Amino acid sequence: MQLKPIDKNQVLYHLFKLNTVKYALYDDEMDMPIQYGSLNLVSAATKSLRQHIKNVRIIYYDRDLSDKMTFKENDIKTRMNNS
Repeated sequence: MQLKPIDKNQVLYHLFKLNTVKYALYDDEMDMPIQYGSLNLVSAATKSLRQHIKNVRIIYYDRDLSDKMTFKENDIKTRMNNS
């Protein structure tokens, strides 16, 4: 899978929990993933974003259990990781 390079002008990112072991990190354009894989891989990318981009905001999403085809924002993780 081809990954998109990080654009340091972007400040809004989206982290999706695809299943129990796979995650995908996107910038605000959401055209290609910046990082895809295990939590360890994606966590390293989010740590790098926080170190290199001032005022970065990462929104966390989980699968919506009532509808297997959609995601919903995880407000608790988003708040904890952006404060």
